[in-house]
Amino acid sequence: MLRIWTIALLSSVLPLGSHIKAESSRTVTPNKAEVNVQGNLQNDPEAAYSRLKNAQTLESAYVGFAGILSDNLQALREILQSDKAESQLHELYQSGTWIAKLYAIIGLQLLEKPGLAQSLIEDVSQYQSEVIEAMEGCVIYQTTVGEALKMIQDGYYVEQFQSAE
Repeated sequence: MLRIWTIALLSSVLPLGSHIKAESSRTVTPNKAEVNVQGNLQNDPEAAYSRLKNAQTLESAYVGFAGILSDNLQALREILQSDKAESQLHELYQSGTWIAKLYAIIGLQLLEKPGLAQSLIEDVSQYQSEVIEAMEGCVIYQTTVGEALKMIQDGYYVEQFQSAE
């Protein structure tokens, strides 16, 4: 079990109306066999799917003080490399958390399925006042599904995820 402490700093990347946590502690317990020596997901689309299905934080491409590649981005990449990527993203949307639904939309955008992504955006937009947790770098903050959808529609996450190595 890993304990991660994050001290949030004011940043210009936060959407208007977001609330910042001064300090937060998260406990991360990776499933055995889904983490290699460096802490990255192995080539296991099912483990990646499970991770995103239960995701609690919408993460930018690089997170934490060290700016490491987001585990959620790595999981999304695992799914996108699968032959069943599109069907897994639909399933993720249907059965996952609010964050999972947002990752499913981002995944469809990355698969260049804008019509499908837009229909899911319209579906989830009825819940735009739902509060979610997001992370930009080392900043963890509360925002709404609506604010996250605006960033998704503007291509913010697609651009970040495509440029991340």
